[in-house]
Amino acid sequence: FDYIAAHGVWSWVSAENRSAILKFIANHLKPGGVLYLGYNSHPGWSPILPLRHLMKMAFDRATGSIEDRVKAAVAFADRARAAGAAFFTANPQAAVLLDQIKSQSPSYLAHEYFNDDWTVFDFSDVAEDLAQIDLHFAGAGQFKDNISALTYSRETLPFVASARDQIERETVSDIIHNHGFRRDLFVRSPRRLASGEKDARFDRTVFAPLVTPSDYPALSLTTDIGVFKGQTPIHMGLVEAVAAGPKTLGEIRRQGVLAGAPVNEIQNALYFLAAARALAPAPAQADLQIAQSCCRLLNEQLYDDLPRGLDIGVFAAPVIGGALQPSLMECVLLLARDDMDAKRAFDILKSRGQNFTRDGKPVPDSEALAELAQRRALFARGRLPLIRRLGIVD
Repeated sequence: FDYIAAHGVWSWVSAENRSAILKFIANHLKPGGVLYLGYNSHPGWSPILPLRHLMKMAFDRATGSIEDRVKAAVAFADRARAAGAAFFTANPQAAVLLDQIKSQSPSYLAHEYFNDDWTVFDFSDVAEDLAQIDLHFAGAGQFKDNISALTYSRETLPFVASARDQIERETVSDIIHNHGFRRDLFVRSPRRLASGEKDARFDRTVFAPLVTPSDYPALSLTTDIGVFKGQTPIHMGLVEAVAAGPKTLGEIRRQGVLAGAPVNEIQNALYFLAAARALAPAPAQADLQIAQSCCRLLNEQLYDDLPRGLDIGVFAAPVIGGALQPSLMECVLLLARDDMDAKRAFDILKSRGQNFTRDGKPVPDSEALAELAQRRALFARGRLPLIRRLGIVD
């Protein structure tokens, strides 16, 4: 495999099964292949572990269905807090989590907190286990977490930069941000690229738009230290350069304000735009042709599910080899192809407890279809062409 992903697995299986997973990866991940691993981590979970232990003990001793036992366990922890347990005073994070748990469904809580195998890890231990099969940390699974200037404050960045190696750097990062869940990328038998080779590959990389130039100014990126907007001429130039469709970075760098701009500034702006989901790298044309038919079938099924009350989390976007997360309004506008579909689309919106608003006020039902028609026309001129260019709809 070129890629293996394990999200919500590593912390929820036994040591024996983790060994089996490592063996599978060792046998099936190519040199240069990437492992994505998501797992519960210290120190974010550290003050909460006693709460989970208390609830798990109550769960194991309760009777009835799994749902009944989950409810009993949560109620038991809540009674401990109501009785004045000092733990919740000393660990306010645990009290906040308990309030969240009380509002969540028992089916979700059952697998999230009450699995027999449930382990929290330090990054260094995970990295050590994976190093045994020649897997080495390459970066964070979320793009924004790889941009130091947007992830660390001016006070903490020098301390992080002084780390002697990746293990120390990531451990320090977890302490600084109090991470409770990590999304890591590890590479099998990695080879570090020379600067010239890296730049050449960058120039050959294709980038596709995820927003229109008119939508981009409203876009922002939220990180652990704040909210950021990329509003420099280089940021705007990159968004405008790919607006008509995917282009290689080499092609992009010869356009408009980007011509003659320092390469490192263009690359840094690309990192920001990718993290903010303004654009995304796209696969090779040959890979795209293979993916398009499969993605079309998947999207048609997702599209058909919408009138039956199922929410669409993402649409498959073959042009970027990934997905696009539509808003409910976008789904409704995609569905409203003609007047008959418009009525059905409006009914879907109402069934979700939503309605159109105009100037901050709800639009009366008698005017809703006319409002939908106006929005459909704007959508057809703005967002819809981009969605089509991503291969989501024909």
